[in-house]
Amino acid sequence: MSDILAGQFKVCFGWAMSLADALEGDEWLRTPDGVAGHPWWLYGHLAEAGDFGHVMTGGGRIHPPEWEGLFSIGSVPRPDGADYPAVTELRDAHRRNLEAALALLGSLDEEMLERAPVYPEVAEHFPTNRRYLLFQPIHMGYHLGQFRRLVTALRGSAGGP
Repeated sequence: MSDILAGQFKVCFGWAMSLADALEGDEWLRTPDGVAGHPWWLYGHLAEAGDFGHVMTGGGRIHPPEWEGLFSIGSVPRPDGADYPAVTELRDAHRRNLEAALALLGSLDEEMLERAPVYPEVAEHFPTNRRYLLFQPIHMGYHLGQFRRLVTALRGSAGGP
């Protein structure tokens, strides 16, 4: 399972960074379809949600806690880029998330996988860390599809699968 997930995470994080590289300037705040929010929020949401190791283990967060209010479920995309961390900071978070995910996968054992996630709001939907971990590529893929649709609408083409 760990090898398969490692490959999926490499594809997902790599695709997110590739899509981000296609955008410039005010494109980050544009919403050409009015549905998915703007690319800055989606990229930040992927960075915030990609910090899933702390949810499983209770370890320290990779990014600042205030990102949760900006990018987590229920947050609303803001129209002002000054409200968000710099795109370069989000790119760095994606790199750190991937490194942390691969390290976490390398240390998994059955006990950790069968435990409930540390945070009750996550455990409410995912009774075990295994289920939560298996959900991550699905969640990332869903939002990467949205992100790709936005980049395609803004630039006419987008990289990735």
